[in-house]
Amino acid sequence: MKRLATVLSAAFLCSLLLLTGNQPAVQATAASTGTAIGTGINAAITAAFPGISAILNAIWPSGSTGNKKKTSATAATAPLKQQANQGLVQINQITTELDTITLFLANCIVADTNIVAMRTMLEGKTSLTPADLLELNNKWNTANGRLGNLKGAGGSIAQMNDPSVQVVLQAVVDSTAGPTQSVSDELKAGTPGISLLLTNLQALDQQLSAVNALSGQVIQNISTGLKTVRSTAAGAQGTVAESPSLKRAQKDFADTLTLRYQIQ
Repeated sequence: MKRLATVLSAAFLCSLLLLTGNQPAVQATAASTGTAIGTGINAAITAAFPGISAILNAIWPSGSTGNKKKTSATAATAPLKQQANQGLVQINQITTELDTITLFLANCIVADTNIVAMRTMLEGKTSLTPADLLELNNKWNTANGRLGNLKGAGGSIAQMNDPSVQVVLQAVVDSTAGPTQSVSDELKAGTPGISLLLTNLQALDQQLSAVNALSGQVIQNISTGLKTVRSTAAGAQGTVAESPSLKRAQKDFADTLTLRYQIQ
């Protein structure tokens, strides 16, 4: 029995990591941002709950009698281990996508923090001293460097499986690309460029701050994926009902992404 318990434990641990590849297609819309990630997480965890019954059925098929030896039990559970190994690859894809989003958001936050500081410094000014320009350029160099990191993330964005996240991240890159060169030119111009500088900094601030809606939607879809486990695990029936406040939050996120990045 100890040997059988070991086989059951090992196979069950493998099934905990099982992730099915039959995920529904996701439309690239603002409202569906992060849905594929949430669905993938739900599939991975849900696969774990029927694990014990699947193992028992593999070792003792319906109608069978008697005990099985370790060798036959191991052979019977081999397909489950193979599926688990395939699932590990897919789980790694999900965590890689979440890492990409995290790094993307970090660059946006740092860039926006410096842009907000520049806007605050320029408030009410009608001329710029050499000292002002040194400080503004110092903040802009940091912000512009982080915006450059976003442009260099094209390869990571292209490898993501969630098309809606791809669309949003690429929209952030595209929407911030234009004003960056303009800000650099206006800083070189000094006092004559103040008005245009304020306009472009405001545009960048709005684009970068709106990316918070992306993080909110991804978190909400991960939460929904985890909640759905209760309805789908072990063949259970039912659906997850979202509260009115969560529905409003999702609409707010989608509306913000649609407005700032022109995503339908």
